[in-house]
Amino acid sequence: MIDKVILKSDYSDGRIVRREIICDVESIGHKEFFAASQQGLKPEYKLTVWADEYEGELTVIYKGATYKIYRTFRRNADRMELYITLKAGVK
Repeated sequence: MIDKVILKSDYSDGRIVRREIICDVESIGHKEFFAASQQGLKPEYKLTVWADEYEGELTVIYKGATYKIYRTFRRNADRMELYITLKAGVK
């Protein structure tokens, strides 16, 4: 499903930058779910974004919830996969 997310960057000087991008939102496959569970994570979604739009952010806001990017994967020269889990202690 195509949807919009916000990528959030927190800088050491106190600045917070948020950028809205369009991505492909997919549920997590069973292999990814099992692998992440072994690390104590509960994966929520896989986001596929244009590689040139991802700038190393660690936080995603999607449908009002805040998620942590726990893994990235470069699918090809143009696309990047972001695997996200709910960020503890944040609503």
